[in-house]
Amino acid sequence: MKTAPGNNLPIPQIQGSGSLSPYRGKDVTTQGVITAIQQGGRTRGFFLQDPQGDGSDGTSDGIFVSTGALSDAAQGKLAVGMQVKVSGEVSEDFNFTQIIAAAKGVARVPNSRKLDPSALPAAEAIKLPASEKVRSTYLEAREGMLVSFPVAQVMAPTDKFGTFQVVDREAHGPTRDFDEKSATRRLNISGRMGPKAQVVTGDVVTGISGPLGVMFDEYEIRQARPYQDITRTSFPPLMWGDVDGDDAITPRDIQALRDRSGSKATGPQDPADLNADGTVSDEDVQLASSRASRRTDAPVFSIATMNAENFFDPEDAPPPVDDEVPSQNEYNAKLARMAGSIRDKLKFPDMLGMQEVENTRVLDDLISRPELKALGYKYVLLPTTGHRSINPALLYRSDRVSVNNVSQLQTQVPIDDAVHDPHHVSDPNATTGPLFAREPLVVDVTVKGKDEGQKADFTLVVNHLISKFSPRGEPTDPIRVNQARYLNDWITRQKAVSPEREFVVIGDMNDTPDSESMQQLRGTGTSPALADALASVPKAERWSFNFKGASQQIDHILVTPGLADLVERAGVRHYNSDMPESEAWGSAPVRATDHDTPYVWLRFPSGVAADPVKGAALVTPTAS
Repeated sequence: MKTAPGNNLPIPQIQGSGSLSPYRGKDVTTQGVITAIQQGGRTRGFFLQDPQGDGSDGTSDGIFVSTGALSDAAQGKLAVGMQVKVSGEVSEDFNFTQIIAAAKGVARVPNSRKLDPSALPAAEAIKLPASEKVRSTYLEAREGMLVSFPVAQVMAPTDKFGTFQVVDREAHGPTRDFDEKSATRRLNISGRMGPKAQVVTGDVVTGISGPLGVMFDEYEIRQARPYQDITRTSFPPLMWGDVDGDDAITPRDIQALRDRSGSKATGPQDPADLNADGTVSDEDVQLASSRASRRTDAPVFSIATMNAENFFDPEDAPPPVDDEVPSQNEYNAKLARMAGSIRDKLKFPDMLGMQEVENTRVLDDLISRPELKALGYKYVLLPTTGHRSINPALLYRSDRVSVNNVSQLQTQVPIDDAVHDPHHVSDPNATTGPLFAREPLVVDVTVKGKDEGQKADFTLVVNHLISKFSPRGEPTDPIRVNQARYLNDWITRQKAVSPEREFVVIGDMNDTPDSESMQQLRGTGTSPALADALASVPKAERWSFNFKGASQQIDHILVTPGLADLVERAGVRHYNSDMPESEAWGSAPVRATDHDTPYVWLRFPSGVAADPVKGAALVTPTAS
């Protein structure tokens, strides 16, 4: 049973000094001035602030008032600057303190006047502490208050909800965050109050101001007025070190880097800042020179890997498949962006490993697009056992590549180590389960050069290792480590049987290069089974996914040692993860997926490899 603590409690007292209100679950009455009104979204309501406050830096002077119980007429009478008295129950929604106003719980303060916007409480400039604990306490003490942010640099682009992430440009510098440890420096900017902006990573935004809210335990400034300015610094270059944008590092680029040595980078997309330290230096010149020196202009074949992000057709698959169903227009736009990306961004690679592909229909529709139809692409796809039907696949140019053998990898492990726990297998008493929900696709190929007799035989393995968290939010690191170790052991066994056989292992590994799973995949001994084909790529270019402002490389290309010296060029094409998710891009070849695309060019070896390997868990191939 609720108890009423009394009337006319000041807002700071209701907020309290902790993360939760000491009055949660109780009825209160308070008053203040309306600083912003939220018309829709998850809840409608307004932000209320005590103009005088209590003078304490440890308690907030503002609070959100949820007005879902008010009539539309009563809601329509509210205005910014109005001084009101509010009665209702204090509630916590994912640590967001609010008052759930009673049906007639909002009334104008008698004899009060509406404040001019210039007379509203001054917005407090946010200065984020480095410590996570101190940061949470600092932001909690400003929850619900009008705040502002200094000159901001975008670290994660606008998502489908209209939210993007920023850092203080002056304090942070014109660099990119490459890990989650820098999360304390980032803050969400939300468009749920009205003003929205489609921003790209690296954009500089001024005029951020609004009440500080919380959405799913994450603090966000809910922009309450038009932004003062948004400056687009640049889009990602084709490759770092390529200053003039011709997709090659030439003496002209090296000289341009030398001319800029000692200057600041223009932002996280600056092609001259190869080491990602915020400046252009002699080290950047050396990195670009080293990258250029690997080019020999020898005949090459190209391989890329792309997570196609829920590449589903517009038909609802029958149970037990759990697929998303785009509209026909959404599907057509996805096909256009995918096809344009393959042609214009990836320059139609000889082989493109893909993940999250629903079925053969989407591949048929993709290779039939006018952007790709003349290139002779065919594909390989074998259905996997995962309930979402997001399968690995391979596109290949049939004029350059022959497919010799197709199979999948799978093994049974103790149920506690399996991707399907007892709640997801048909037998609740099962003691074992599959290691992979998305079985790796194994394809033996022959790549043909332009010259007669020039060819390369090897095995390509397309992977999509288990995601960081299960659908129930449980960490999956041990399973991913076991999957990686199994792949390494399998390749080691194949090499023991056919020492001359070479392997290329590609895909979305859902982990970073320094993670335990990637160490296990490469091999932990003095002679690892696999080498990172992207090892020479400068730090500034080595990411494939933007996770809440942290740029991470979770898509990889690895090769057996016999191919490592044949890497002519490697990199990551950036045209997705830094682009707005909610931008109406139409058919433009950007934001085709949420991952960027690693690629490698391999020179043709002088010799010819042994016969295709045997030993994979063979499944009847489906090759187009």
